[in-house]
Amino acid sequence: MAERRLSAHGLSGLAIADVAAEAGMSHGTLLHHFGSSEGMRSALVARMAERLLDEVLVLESQADPAAAGMGDFFERLFAQLSGGGHARLIAWMMLSRDDEPADAGAMTATADRFDHLVGLIAGRLRQRGAGAQADRTARYIVLLVISSAIGLGVARDSLLPQLALSGKDEAGFARWLSDVIGAHLSPGAAP
Repeated sequence: MAERRLSAHGLSGLAIADVAAEAGMSHGTLLHHFGSSEGMRSALVARMAERLLDEVLVLESQADPAAAGMGDFFERLFAQLSGGGHARLIAWMMLSRDDEPADAGAMTATADRFDHLVGLIAGRLRQRGAGAQADRTARYIVLLVISSAIGLGVARDSLLPQLALSGKDEAGFARWLSDVIGAHLSPGAAP
């Protein structure tokens, strides 16, 4: 319910009262469970991040190491993060973290998924001879995709027109970035 409201109404639609009304629940029930609208948003971000990373891990583990288009899972990660209001919610959470203690369990679960993704990518880099730099390079690749997707998701409306680009170019950028990363991960690429 909250994810649907996020897509339809943005961050302003993620108030406990609004979500409760749409779900046919009492405001007090959600307030008791989450503590505040911010608590509900934090839980939503954690749930979205875990589900998204799980989907990406499945795609990555099924990818053919010899295939030229190994960046397909990054294209999907990019699209999921930059669209549907997710980037704005994640940016809001990052910027408001100083005021609230982080949910240690959710942070650990997300970090574990990121570590698994980094491990898979680092393994592919080692297969092509990256050696000691494989782990750091894998972390840089994940950082590049996620920061690009969040940045575009937040600044899309002002950034694309200033660069004389459209929504179609946004999809083209995601594909281009995926191809660049895929080429970097393909066997025979220079470490």
